[in-house]
Amino acid sequence: MHHQNRICPLTQQQLIVEYFLEIRAKILDIAAFLDRLDRSVDHNAQDDFRLTAMRKALQTLSTEPLQPNTIHPNRIYAIQMIFSDPTTEPLAQLDRKSALGAPERNGTTLNIHTHDDAALDPHTRRGVALCPPVGGEAHI
Repeated sequence: MHHQNRICPLTQQQLIVEYFLEIRAKILDIAAFLDRLDRSVDHNAQDDFRLTAMRKALQTLSTEPLQPNTIHPNRIYAIQMIFSDPTTEPLAQLDRKSALGAPERNGTTLNIHTHDDAALDPHTRRGVALCPPVGGEAHI
């Protein structure tokens, strides 16, 4: 098989050896986040546009590329577009102070609750996760 048309110079086995543990940790982080959502006291975000985008991205991630064995797999592009704002016209003024990580679609409204002093560790003044992972406290 002719390998010069491939973009990545590493073999699949080399990629697994190099990156598996890092990717495994990221997947576990996602699982922990989803578990915290399931354990949350109020299930009031099922229609949140960010969770909708995350679910769509996870579905996209778990599908096979449209064209297997091609030089240009399309998952990264498809997922980036899920999290990207398709708006091309500039805003007349900023609608918020910071980015939200995914575009609001279909008129979804957003309720942002910011951390107050009660959510800060009194010793470090770092944010403490209001729903920490099982087995301990998480800092954000």
